[in-house]
Amino acid sequence: MFPDGHGLWRENGHTVGFFLEYDTGSENLPRLIDKLGGYEQLAADGGPVYPVLFSLHSRARETNLHAALDGRRGRVPIATTTRPTADPSAPVWAIAGRDTGPRLRLADLPSDHGHRSRRNPTWSDAQLTDGVTEP
Repeated sequence: MFPDGHGLWRENGHTVGFFLEYDTGSENLPRLIDKLGGYEQLAADGGPVYPVLFSLHSRARETNLHAALDGRRGRVPIATTTRPTADPSAPVWAIAGRDTGPRLRLADLPSDHGHRSRRNPTWSDAQLTDGVTEP
């Protein structure tokens, strides 16, 4: 599992972790879906259960990915948006498997940092490693 990006978004004292998959359309949908197995395994091993964010190149691609994910049972949440997205922290994220409802802000996505353990890269010395130094 090698995401295109990983981040921790901190807003109003709340930290949301995420993995980013930046889709160019060069891989077929089954290949995109196959990538989710690594994130599911990380969660099963006590690691973080962060949403996988798919930044997709078109609305049609987003619609087709949601259709392909329909009925998927997994622990890891999937959220999608299309480019260009002016502000990825804005309410631009659609949760896969949810038929209706408004798009969510990055800060409102479900996120679980997992257990404090050596095998979880999100934690260091029993502290959430979010790159933020408190004054």
